[in-house]
Amino acid sequence: MYGQSTEMVQTTLLVLLCLAKNSEKTLLDRLQPLLTDGTIQNCLSPDNNCPSIVSTAIDILNYTICNKSIVLSLCNQSDSCTLLRLYHLCECGLDRLPDSEWTQIQLKILQFFTTLFSCHHNTVSLLVESDCDCSVEVVKALVLMLYKEYNVLCQSTIDNQIDSPSFQVIRQGILLLHYLCVYDRLFISHRVDVEHSYVKLISAVSALYKDLPDITEHEATVIQELWDFDQPDEVWSPEGEEDDDVPMETE
Repeated sequence: MYGQSTEMVQTTLLVLLCLAKNSEKTLLDRLQPLLTDGTIQNCLSPDNNCPSIVSTAIDILNYTICNKSIVLSLCNQSDSCTLLRLYHLCECGLDRLPDSEWTQIQLKILQFFTTLFSCHHNTVSLLVESDCDCSVEVVKALVLMLYKEYNVLCQSTIDNQIDSPSFQVIRQGILLLHYLCVYDRLFISHRVDVEHSYVKLISAVSALYKDLPDITEHEATVIQELWDFDQPDEVWSPEGEEDDDVPMETE
């Protein structure tokens, strides 16, 4: 990154994170150059060999997106779009990173979306209706990330799955997916490239939820609505399965 040492970059990001944590909301736009000059975008590259840099960059986003100017800078309708880089990270993950560490980063990514939807009205339109490539990637990225994490959960040795960080990713991610399903008018077309993974994910999570006593009525309804969402009958048939916004509910 700009020829700087990894240690220097990480130290600088930690200082910026401290400023973000301790700044008033109205002053956070002073950190906007982090988005406009490509700093955060570079930190989010799947090729980054320092997971702590990726994690800290997402922390900075999470502490600054309560500011409207920061939110408006997330998409610049180019290949350096922050949202596009974040979605690419969701799809690809980080090379050679243990599953447990990647799971923690995924939880921070989900927190990003939760904070975004909680702090600002009509932000779904920013995510899915812009002229940038990022608008067609968010649903795809979320589906692929959750599908991969479900496979991690299946390989987990934790006796009580509901206590697994991987399950928390699934649980929070399904709520986010449902939120997009409700407010994205092009939800079906936005997921068409990952339809097979979507069907397998919703089917698997539906079966998982039935075996867990702590699943709320709202969560059960959410997964059912994702399953029943308007689709051709042949897509949803088990026999064919082979291979103005409101704040998002978090429970």
